Amino acid sequence: IWLGYTAGKLHVAFRCSQDPGTILDALPEDNTVETVERDGKAYVSLGKPLPYLSHVDSVGIAYPHHTVALVTAAGGIFDATSHGRGYATVDGRTAAAVARVDDGWTAEMTITLGDTAFLSKATGSVEGINFIRVRGRRRSAWVPATPRWWSVHPRTSGVAFFNRPEDPQ
Repeated sequence: IWLGYTAGKLHVAFRCSQDPGTILDALPEDNTVETVERDGKAYVSLGKPLPYLSHVDSVGIAYPHHTVALVTAAGGIFDATSHGRGYATVDGRTAAAVARVDDGWTAEMTITLGDTAFLSKATGSVEGINFIRVRGRRRSAWVPATPRWWSVHPRTSGVAFFNRPEDPQ
């Protein structure tokens, strides 16, 4: 995993080692995500498994403000912010590219954060970050939580430190 931050954008790159013949990159025919309309926003219904989290190989990041961005081995993007009522999807915030390599696949993501408070000005760090990998129905994370899941809560996730411009390289 490679992680960088520049001018309001978070950059993440993954190299996923696995037998290329085992890469699951096709969603099932029933790949729709059910949504529920509340307060003028569409929320992903949590009553049905998300195809991006259970039927394909994908990687992603959970970061502050209970936000998750995933990319599948085929390049599909799931980008949403968790609320008490479910995940509210966001269009256009995340761009991604994927490629097959001899020993698996790679993914690169750029997430536009805008003015979102992300880095601590005092330490150049971000608290509440986690990296996610899904292989079929198996899930793993940099900071695991309950079995088969990962933590998206800032107090139970990891901390990433970035060099601030005034810091020596």
